[in-house]
Amino acid sequence: MIMEKLEEGVFAKINGNSELRQAQMRLLELLVVFDRICKKHEIAYFISGGTCLGAVRHGGFIPWDDDLDVDVMYSDLKKLIPVLQKELPSKYFLQTPATEKGYYHIFPRIVDVHSRMHYPPSYIARKHLTHHGLFLDIFPLQRNIMRGFKREFDKRFVTLFRFSRGIGGTPLKRGIARVTLPFANFFVRGMNAVSSARILNVFNNDKISHIYGTNIVPKIKIENVFPTKPIRFENHYFCGPARTHEYLSDLYGDYMKIPPPEKRVTHSEKIELF
Repeated sequence: MIMEKLEEGVFAKINGNSELRQAQMRLLELLVVFDRICKKHEIAYFISGGTCLGAVRHGGFIPWDDDLDVDVMYSDLKKLIPVLQKELPSKYFLQTPATEKGYYHIFPRIVDVHSRMHYPPSYIARKHLTHHGLFLDIFPLQRNIMRGFKREFDKRFVTLFRFSRGIGGTPLKRGIARVTLPFANFFVRGMNAVSSARILNVFNNDKISHIYGTNIVPKIKIENVFPTKPIRFENHYFCGPARTHEYLSDLYGDYMKIPPPEKRVTHSEKIELF
């Protein structure tokens, strides 16, 4: 079994009744709800990033992980958001720039309102959140256009976006950000629209990445993720990439190698469940 390859301490941690393990089971409930809604409305998604890595390497959560990652196509996200707003149970909150002023990403996140994650002092941006619970990130994908430029642009856009929302920066920088952000947003919407255009299928048919403005630029081949296929995660089956080995290899290289203890980090220092 894959888990037998883990060090004894790591293996014990994932099977224990620790605070983190209880939080992971709460997150699993959230993923079950998300999966049900997506399948009901025929919205394609796949568990991605560390969540997919955990499924393959550990049979579920990475022992030290405390969040969930899923990817959807940008065109499907427009359909998914209103559906989630309507059908998510009241114990969850859909966090977007429009629903929470202190939220600092342009991609949506589903938060468990009956929990709270306590972050290190260095996590300045998270102090501005209203909802601090366990979360599932929804990353939108589109055609990969000008990847190098996107990486550099996104770094600056994220800083501008956060300053405009009163997160970090001096009063002067925040004021400048509020004035210039509408122009940056216009550019982001334009680039995302162009990247989603069908005409790009002719020129760039095999590469996708996260949309402009996310500050995340993974290398993903469409054939490695779509059409999705079932993948086992914590004794449940969810939608996973079409070719998990190729997908994970592109992201992490030797993904079966367990990182050293100093790199096994969680997002939070403490998790409270209500």
